[in-house]
Amino acid sequence: MKGMVRIIGLALGVAVLLSMVGVSGVQAQQNERCFTETGFCISGRIREFWEQNGGLGVFGLPLAPQQQETLEGKPIQAQAFERTRLELHPENARPYDVLLGRLGVDRLTQQGRDWFTFPKTEAQTDCRFFAETGHNVCGAILAAWRASGLEFDGKKGKSEAESLALFGLPVSDAQTETIEGKDYSVQWFERARFEVHPENQPPYNLLLGRLGAEVRSGGTRFTLPGNTVFPEGIAYQPSTGSYFVSSNTDGTIFRGTLSQPAATVFLPPGGDGRTSATGLKVDSRGRLFVSGAATGQMFVYDATTGACWARWPTDCRRRSSTMWRLRVTAMLLHRLEQPGAVQGIGRCQRPVHTSELA
Repeated sequence: MKGMVRIIGLALGVAVLLSMVGVSGVQAQQNERCFTETGFCISGRIREFWEQNGGLGVFGLPLAPQQQETLEGKPIQAQAFERTRLELHPENARPYDVLLGRLGVDRLTQQGRDWFTFPKTEAQTDCRFFAETGHNVCGAILAAWRASGLEFDGKKGKSEAESLALFGLPVSDAQTETIEGKDYSVQWFERARFEVHPENQPPYNLLLGRLGAEVRSGGTRFTLPGNTVFPEGIAYQPSTGSYFVSSNTDGTIFRGTLSQPAATVFLPPGGDGRTSATGLKVDSRGRLFVSGAATGQMFVYDATTGACWARWPTDCRRRSSTMWRLRVTAMLLHRLEQPGAVQGIGRCQRPVHTSELA
């Protein structure tokens, strides 16, 4: 009888333990918030932080599960989102136990762009000037920056300290960059990139860049449109983050940015007699130099608008030695660098002979 009692007691104990495990599992599932768009969930302190500080509009969808990552040489639990990376720091008191990665700076570094070299400005009227980095935040971007922030004090509205904690300091002024083949006014911050989209109705006319997705993709693989492209030359413009690629087969010049997976046609094939293109170079004045290969000409374009500034015959069809091409290129550069030199606007209609470059 005593043995039977022991067996019944053991069975009841196991049942209680199993019920506790079941309840724990249900609670864990209830604590999760999952997104069918990406197939990932958020839970615990990261979910709480995500929901309290802007949610989808500020952080975007989760792109991975919470997992251990090595950041600055230390193992840290973190989770990647479309626009940020949330990191758990249990050694800190709330609300600093969750920190945001500096993805604005990380993305610029990934693109090979040094934000310390971005042009600095003086304090401007109706703007917030940050002496720490030498940049102004103005207009719609300033309004959006001030409208969001991490919740620290429980008071209505967002303080500047709360906005700083979310986005960080500006590391550039507003500047034009190409995103998905279109030019937009953007401004970089330590933890964000603000983008002005005038084609959208408010409040969607100002968006946060998908830095989390861009950093995860790494931006190491890019595609060019078309089935007959033979990429040859490539040039990079650090001031805008744009790269240019030439097609040897038809002279097309493509333009793209390291933040986007595909380039677009910048200069269509055949324009200005450019039926082939090889070497490219962008100078500090925003001029794109194109070697016309078999056309026997060199072209100079505005790297922003695509306007043709000048074209020069190189006599390469008759004199194809490398030294001759280098000599002509050097003369071309020398001519354009002269004080007061005409930028060549309109000269694409009449090629300038090499004798005019001396």
